[in-house]
Amino acid sequence: MAEHAYDGQLPFAGTAAPSYDSWKLVLLEDAVAHGAQCLDGSAAGYYVERGSARGVFLHLQGGGWCTSLEDCASRVKTALGSSATYGNGRDSILNSYDGGAHGLFSNATNVNPQFYNLTKVYVRYCDGGSYSGDTMATSPDGSPLHFRGRRILDAVLDALVNKERLTTVICSLPMGALPAALRSGCTSTTCATT
Repeated sequence: MAEHAYDGQLPFAGTAAPSYDSWKLVLLEDAVAHGAQCLDGSAAGYYVERGSARGVFLHLQGGGWCTSLEDCASRVKTALGSSATYGNGRDSILNSYDGGAHGLFSNATNVNPQFYNLTKVYVRYCDGGSYSGDTMATSPDGSPLHFRGRRILDAVLDALVNKERLTTVICSLPMGALPAALRSGCTSTTCATT
């Protein structure tokens, strides 16, 4: 079997720089009242780009579990624990995923023949527990920590069905989120772990 050395180039190097102007940020403000919150209590959110087909390609951002209350408390000042910077971080986060628009988020049929015309959703990770928690804790400085990933995932799926009017969901999940996704009904969709 021949070995192939990685040359450091993106698979579609030389193509036009991606634009994410058509992606909008959706903060789940209404879901905060139901406990769907980032670690710091802010509204969870996702980016969405509407496609022409009926289905949706859903990617849950990974971020790893925080391993102590101190670790979790340090995340509330970052995008892994708060949605405060989501409005400014769209282009950089979408450009970094699998080559950005050069990969699974591409609208080009020659680059992404399976999903090019689907609505694409990128769910930001901010709960510290792979979309599976449903509890509260107190950080070392006395502030509350919201471990509400399960409620976030439920709120996202609810928004996609009831507000975005999307039906068929194709999931791309970090391995740690698979159990939570299966509990939330991802069994009726097509899921793959990354």
